[in-house]
Amino acid sequence: MIETLIDVNLIDLSLNARTKDGVFHELALLLHRHDRISDYHQFIEDVYDRENLGTTGFGFGIAIPHAKSPYVKIPSLCFGKSEKGISYDSIDGKPVYLVFMIAMPDSNSKQHLTTLAWLSRHLMHESFRNKLLNAKSKEDILDIIHQANVGD
Repeated sequence: MIETLIDVNLIDLSLNARTKDGVFHELALLLHRHDRISDYHQFIEDVYDRENLGTTGFGFGIAIPHAKSPYVKIPSLCFGKSEKGISYDSIDGKPVYLVFMIAMPDSNSKQHLTTLAWLSRHLMHESFRNKLLNAKSKEDILDIIHQANVGD
């Protein structure tokens, strides 16, 4: 299921953003460029509305910003990696290096929760995080996700 949400076009292995705001915009722009969302600015507002409920920086160098939004055309998951780290207001106060942004139509609560649960379950494992951190290509990221999905 998770593999249907992401493709090579939704992966950025060299995020430029150094702040939470920057990474929201950078990944939302990726979604918009690939016609996954209809309105970039409104989708960003929905991401901020969710973030205002509590940080999506879960510690261990990861963040999972997400939104259910009427501006999502295609349920999607995008991935970004930062070499320098992103100031994110994470629970542990440390920089974020791996970011998964979930974009779901506002009518799709089940898939949204399933995706969030899958990511949380896998990202809690250091070996999974390390594979993502060490990936050299977009295809490597897809392979890592695929292998984790096969193991479920």
